[in-house]
Amino acid sequence: MIGDMQIVGSPFQGSPIRLMTYAWLAGAIGSIIWKGREFVNRLDHGREMQIAASFDNFGEDDNPTEAGSREDGARPASSSRLIKIVKLAPNSLRTSTQAAYWRRRGAIKLSDTIFFKNVTIGLTGLPNVILLLTTVRTVHDRKVLVTEVPAFYAPAAFSTMRLYDSRTRRVSPAPEGFIPTDKVYPLLSAAGGYTFGIYASSVPDLYDVRDLRTEGNCMKINRIGYHAPAPAKDYNYRTYICLGLLADVTSAMDALIARGL
Repeated sequence: MIGDMQIVGSPFQGSPIRLMTYAWLAGAIGSIIWKGREFVNRLDHGREMQIAASFDNFGEDDNPTEAGSREDGARPASSSRLIKIVKLAPNSLRTSTQAAYWRRRGAIKLSDTIFFKNVTIGLTGLPNVILLLTTVRTVHDRKVLVTEVPAFYAPAAFSTMRLYDSRTRRVSPAPEGFIPTDKVYPLLSAAGGYTFGIYASSVPDLYDVRDLRTEGNCMKINRIGYHAPAPAKDYNYRTYICLGLLADVTSAMDALIARGL
């Protein structure tokens, strides 16, 4: 189906990273696998590794969501509209999606917000880094725009929350909730040392780490952008997802910093 697309990176420690988008998620990322380990939870349309936005402090009441709406549940179709998906290379793809409201606004399901993303597995010398370039296109002036670029929902097994301080190169337990960014990056780890983390080249406003095992049997890391006021325009972000074992992730983050990325 249009929207089902796999890209594959170069081998990393003997196994490539495989990333999959799905038609039933309007092209959102529903799977990232390395060495047989799944890093993404795709139980319903509100999970995945996806883009989301909210306006004027209305939260989920004005919340365009890439993969679909709350009403979609676990059904094999999305209220969001996949406009285009293109494989750029064996390890790279591009999508554009008209996002559905997470909560329907009266009879209206589709928002007028468009999400664009370019996804590339691997940088030179860093096969365990996924580059995510995202654009949130708005068509109305707003007072506030909050973006999740991305919101990354992981299986419940990734229950160890950590922070990596790039200045001291130390890893410490992470508190749940919002984390101001100052050379500190959030990580989630599972048994066996499997780990992923988010690194942003330009300083985002916040990261957010959530333990959702009780309510949703999953874990979550967000990169959050905050804009006030929020005139109608394209909002662009560059984010890196580093994965592997814990030492692989922190080494990749060090390398990104050393490159000035």
